[in-house]
Amino acid sequence: MAPVGSFLHEPHPWLGLLVEDPATGTEGELTAVVQEPMRNYKGEAVTQRRAFIRPKNGGIELPADLTNIELVPAGPPSGIVRRPRS
Repeated sequence: MAPVGSFLHEPHPWLGLLVEDPATGTEGELTAVVQEPMRNYKGEAVTQRRAFIRPKNGGIELPADLTNIELVPAGPPSGIVRRPRS
């Protein structure tokens, strides 16, 4: 797993790029990847990696399973500006 920063966020090479979650049809900018602590059905502590996608038409960020997301090859549509990395 990647190192975790503030608010359990982790770095990801697709942050700021256009992605799609085929399971839900959500398409938009990948704004965060978060490691969420939770418990499995046995009550054991596990960590789930979750992506957050801001829809390209605006609105609130929607969660998605990180293993489902795909990079959209067309690049960012107008209206989505890639943030510079620091």
